[in-house]
Amino acid sequence: MFSDLRQAYRSLIAAKGLAFVAILTLALGIGVTTATYTVIDAVLLRPLPYEAPDRLVYLWEQGKTFENVNAQSSLHDVTEWRRDARTLSHVSAYRYWLFNLAGAPQAEAVLGAHVTADAFATLGARPALGRRFVAGEDRPGAPRVAVLSDALWRRRFGADPHVVGRTFRMDGTTYAVVGVMPAGFDLPSTLPHNALLPSRALELWVASDVDPVKDSPDNIGWWAFGRLAPGATLEQASSELARLAVAQHRRNPAAAETIHVRGLRAHVVRPIRSALLLFATAVGLVLLVACANVAGLLLARGTSRGRELGVRVALGATGARLVRQLLAESLLLAGAGAAGGLALASLGVRWLVALAPNGLPRVAEAGMHRPALAFAALAAVVASVVAGLLPALHAARTAPAGAARSVGRGTTLGGAAQRARGVLVVAEVALSLVLLAGAGLLVRSYVTLAGEPLGFRPERLLTMFTLMPESRFPTDRARGQFLLRAAERIRALPGVEGVAITDAVPLSGLGGYATAWVEGEPQPKPEDLPTLWPHDVSADYHAVLGIPLVAGRAFSDRDTAGARRVVIVSASLARRLLPHGSLVGRRLGGLRAEPLTVVGVVGDVRANAIDEGPQPAAYLPVAQETDIAGSLLVRTRGAPLALERAARAAIASVDPEQPVMNVRTMDDYVAQALSTRRFSLFLTAVFAGSALLLAMVGLYGLLAYLVAQRAREIGVRVALGAQRVDVARLVLGGALRLAGTGALVGAPVALLGARLLRSQLYGVGPSDPITLVAVAATLVGTAALAALVPTRRASRVDPAITLRQE
Repeated sequence: MFSDLRQAYRSLIAAKGLAFVAILTLALGIGVTTATYTVIDAVLLRPLPYEAPDRLVYLWEQGKTFENVNAQSSLHDVTEWRRDARTLSHVSAYRYWLFNLAGAPQAEAVLGAHVTADAFATLGARPALGRRFVAGEDRPGAPRVAVLSDALWRRRFGADPHVVGRTFRMDGTTYAVVGVMPAGFDLPSTLPHNALLPSRALELWVASDVDPVKDSPDNIGWWAFGRLAPGATLEQASSELARLAVAQHRRNPAAAETIHVRGLRAHVVRPIRSALLLFATAVGLVLLVACANVAGLLLARGTSRGRELGVRVALGATGARLVRQLLAESLLLAGAGAAGGLALASLGVRWLVALAPNGLPRVAEAGMHRPALAFAALAAVVASVVAGLLPALHAARTAPAGAARSVGRGTTLGGAAQRARGVLVVAEVALSLVLLAGAGLLVRSYVTLAGEPLGFRPERLLTMFTLMPESRFPTDRARGQFLLRAAERIRALPGVEGVAITDAVPLSGLGGYATAWVEGEPQPKPEDLPTLWPHDVSADYHAVLGIPLVAGRAFSDRDTAGARRVVIVSASLARRLLPHGSLVGRRLGGLRAEPLTVVGVVGDVRANAIDEGPQPAAYLPVAQETDIAGSLLVRTRGAPLALERAARAAIASVDPEQPVMNVRTMDDYVAQALSTRRFSLFLTAVFAGSALLLAMVGLYGLLAYLVAQRAREIGVRVALGAQRVDVARLVLGGALRLAGTGALVGAPVALLGARLLRSQLYGVGPSDPITLVAVAATLVGTAALAALVPTRRASRVDPAITLRQE
C-alpha cells in the first residue's frame, strides 16, 4: 500500500495543474460539508450535557382554557405529577425571570430562573462550588438562596473561591449564595427564538417561593421536565400521564385535557430539526458534485495516460494493481482536499455560529473537535472512492490498448470516456438545479415575508426596558409614577417625537395570552374561545407606533384607575368576537375579573412573529392595570441610537438604581424576526452557489479538453470551408445540450425536493413556475458563460498550423 502511495505521489507531482484543481474542488466540497456537520452535531446529535440525558423528558399540558401557545404547564399540576406519576422518578419546573441585581459598578438586569428545589437533581447537575438547592428551600417563607452561573460569579463576584455564604441584594431582597455551577451549564433552552433578552444563557437560579398548592392551575407559566424512573419507557410515561390528565380533568373541568411527554433533547431541537436535516441533505449534494467534478478530471487524465498504463500492463501489472494505484492517487487528492477543507471548515463554523439565529440551541458549542476531524476523514475516504473508482476502472480496462497507441501522435478522449464525462457533467448540472431551485424558493419566500405589512412603523423607533422590583416599587401607583416621570424626561429631549409605555415590545417574543367573550352574546365553548395577546399600554401607544384607529376612540387621560374599565381591540379580534355588528361599546368578559368596555378598534399588528400573521390583541390602559411592566418606545426624528445615552441618563435622573436593558431599535426586532429564514436562505445559497460553481468548472474542463483534443478535427473543418461561427456553434451547442439535459434530469428531482421545503416556505408554493423558470435560465446562462473561453479558443484554431503538424 505504501508503494502505491509513493507511486501515486510521484504521478500527481507530474500533473501539478490537475492535482491543484482537484484538491481545491475537494477542499470546497469537504469544507462546506464538514462545517455544516459540525453545527448539526452540536445542535442535533450531541447528547445534552446532563447525567443520563436519554432518560430526561419534557412535559406540558394542553387544555381547554388556552390553545397550546408556549407548551408550558402550571406549578400546581407539576406538583400533582410529581406525587402521582410512577413512571417518573423526578418532575421539576422553572420559569424565566429578569432580576434587578444591585451593587457596583451599577445595577444590572440579569436573566435567570425561578426553579423548584429538585431541578438540578433531576438533571444530575452538580455545582463546581457549594451545593445545589435542597428540599424546602422552594417554599414561601424559606430563606432566599441562589446558585450562580460561572459567568456571573466571575463578572460580579470576582471569581471569589469563598463566595458560598456571601449575600447580595437583588430585586430589593437579600439572597445568600449556596453554589456556583460549572462553566457552560444551563437549563434546557426553551426560550422563544425571537425573544431578545440580556443573554440567551441563564446567569443565576433562585429557589421558587410559590406555594404550588395555592397556585392557580391556570397559571401555566412554568417549563416542566422530568426523569424516567428505572425501567420505565417514554411510551409508558406518556400513557400514565394521559390517564392522570383524564382524572384531573374529571375533578376540575378547567384542567388540562392532555399531558404531552417528549424526550428532552427532541423537544429542544424540534423547532429546527427539519431545517437542519434539509441542510445536511443539501450539503451532501454539494460533496457529490465535487466528487463528480474530480472524477471527470481523473477520467480525462486516465485516458491520456493510455501509453503509460499500457506499458505497465505489458510489464506484468494486473488490472487490480492498476485500480489500486489509481485509487491511491484519488486518496491522496482527497486527503489533501480534506486538509484544505478543514481550514475552510474552521472559518465556516465561525461564520455559521456568528450568523446563526438567536434561538438555535447549543450552536455556540460548535467547533473543530474530534467528531469534526473524524467526519472530515470519513468524507475524504468517501470522496476518494466516489471520485476515483470510475476513472480507475475505466483506465484499467483501456490500458492494454494504450501500448498499441504509443507510437501515435497522441490520444483522444475515447467515446466511452467522453460519454462518461458527459454523464458526470449532466449529473453535476442536475444536482445544481435541485439546490438552485431550493435557494430560489427560499429567496422568494424571504422577499415575500420581508414585504409583509407589520401594522406599525418600525423606522426611527427606539425601545428599552427597565425593571421595577416589587420590593422597591411596592404599589402599581409607584411603578406607574416612575414610568410616567421617565417618559416625561425622555419626551423633553431634543429629537424626540413621542414616548409610549408597554408591557411587551412587538416582535420581542415576550407577553402573555388570554381569552375573551362578548357579554350578551352566546358564550362559546372553552375550546372555541379565541386566544389573544393582552397588552398594557399608555394612552399614546398606538399613535407613537403608527397603528391606525379603525373605529371608536383612543385611550385618554380620563381612563384612570377610578374610571370605568376600558379596552381597545384589534380588528381581527373584533371580527372573531362579533362577526356581524360593531364591538365598540360592548363589554368583554374573561380578560379581567370585571368586564371591560370596548372603546376602540385598531389595525392588526404582527406582534409575535412576522410569518404567523397578525395576532388578535387587546390593549388595556396602564393607568387601570395593577401589574405594570417597564418597556418604553421612543419615536425619534433622527437616528434612534443617537438618543441612547440621553435616554439612559433621563431614566437614571428619576431613579439611578434602575437598570436599563434591551436598548435597541425596532428595526433590530424586525431583523431578528427574520433571522431564522435569513440563515436558511444564506446556507442554501452558499450550497447552491458552490454546486453551480463546481458544475460549471466541470463543464468548462470538459469543453476545454475536447477543444484541445479535437484541434486537428476543427482545423480540417475550417480548411474545408467551415465558418468560425459554425465551429463556435458546435462547441457552444454541446455545452447547452449538456446543460439542458442536466436541467431536464434535475427538474423532476427539484420538484420532489421542493416539497420537503414546504415548512420553510412563505407565500410561495413548492412548484412555483416563476422560480423554476428563473433557475433554469440562470443555469443555461451560466453554462453559456462557462463555454465562452473554450468556444473562443475553438473558433480561433488556425488550419494552416494544424495541417502543418500533420
